[in-house]
Amino acid sequence: MHLKIWCDGEPNAPIVIVIPGFMNETDISNPLKGWTAPTVQFARTQMFSAAGLYWDSKSFAKNEIDSLSLHNLQNGVLNTWRSARKEADRVAKRLGEILENVGRPAILIGHSLGARIALLYASQKDVTPLQSIYALAPAVSVSEIDISQVENNVEKSVLIGYSRQDLVLQCLYPIGRNKSLFSQTVKSLKRRDIKALSLLSRIVSNHVENPPIGCVGLDTSELEKTNTYEFNTHHTHYCQNLFNILSQVEELL
Repeated sequence: MHLKIWCDGEPNAPIVIVIPGFMNETDISNPLKGWTAPTVQFARTQMFSAAGLYWDSKSFAKNEIDSLSLHNLQNGVLNTWRSARKEADRVAKRLGEILENVGRPAILIGHSLGARIALLYASQKDVTPLQSIYALAPAVSVSEIDISQVENNVEKSVLIGYSRQDLVLQCLYPIGRNKSLFSQTVKSLKRRDIKALSLLSRIVSNHVENPPIGCVGLDTSELEKTNTYEFNTHHTHYCQNLFNILSQVEELL
């Protein structure tokens, strides 16, 4: 885990830190390629600094192709997802080591497991405070975070971006989290069984326990600093519109 500065802003001005997620590492040599330009563009309009947090999510792109073969589909994909989620939780516990050395107010922009990292970090007590968090498509359920503690650790705002069109969080996330559900789905797909379709339909309809915030949002009626924004987008499309997404809430960041 390390922080790479993308651009410098005014002295003592906030720094925007992007934390990528599980599905971002399609380009292993430059895993944050899609996030860099829009983040720098936004940061410069505000005279902020910008940076990316590089962490090893152990994504599909970093695993052997054999792990995705039909024979090893269940163990390969399931273990890959579990490994990434465990690593995200470890990064959340260690993120303070990075933030202590930043020396300026930090705005965390997390996507997917990166949003999980940001919210889990701010759910802890006695951590370096943040200026704001914008969690896009957070791969975390409300039962896994302490939103009151998150607000205590944030000076300005906690922003949650979610989409009911996010099939990654609606389908793959619950399947990967539930070993029995995953096993049933894989077997049905191998047999080309119609039961697989009905199972996926049930998941897409959000009939799962503790769905991730990134596809259902969050009740903010009793919260002071937290706002939610619903987008009509897919899981991997947030970075394409990141500049506009951030510009629309620039006063809250």
